Formats: sequence, structure tokens, C-alpha cells
Amino acid sequence: MDLLGDVMALVGALEEHGHHIEGYQDGDASHPIVTSRFELFALRRTPPTIYTPYADGPPVLRIPYVWFDIGGGGEVAVVMLVGDKTKLGNEWGIRVPSGRSRAP
Repeated sequence: MDLLGDVMALVGALEEHGHHIEGYQDGDASHPIVTSRFELFALRRTPPTIYTPYADGPPVLRIPYVWFDIGGGGEVAVVMLVGDKTKLGNEWGIRVPSGRSRAP
């Protein structure tokens, strides 16, 4: 399966199974982003999961998403940008030099 197929399998699993794909073990398709104060998780391409069984090497993708309460007991997951951890590791943020604003 190609990279796009892996990404679609992960997003499709999130859509179909919701919170049931989340966990803390290597084989879980999603895990919490522990530095977050929100219900923020990341779909994982590697290590291999049941949705990406052949993904055993780079790119090491993390697809962040957050859960929002939409009222009436419903939730919606909003998927964010994809990050390749192969070279970035856990340094996903954009570093802004001291004294400079992120605003244009």
C-alpha cells in the first residue's frame, strides 16, 4: 500500500471507529499527545497498526486530530496537518526567535 493509502486508512479508521482506535500500545493506531490539555491525539502510521500493517519504515507520520463536543452527546474529530517524524522527531512546532511575534 502506498503512503496516501496508509493516510486514508488511518483517517477512515478514525471516521469509522472513533475513540476505539486510541490507546497507549505500539500497535494502537492512535495515541494521546501527552503535552496537550485537550482531547488531542495523533494517528500513527508507524509502528505498523491493523490499518497500516505494511508501514514499517519512514516516513514516520503523525496525523494530529482533536475532538470537539458538538452538543447533544455528539463529537466531531478535526484532523490537522500531517507531520513526518523521521527527521523532526518531536520538534513539530515552528520556532520563533525571542522578541519576534508570530503575527505578520
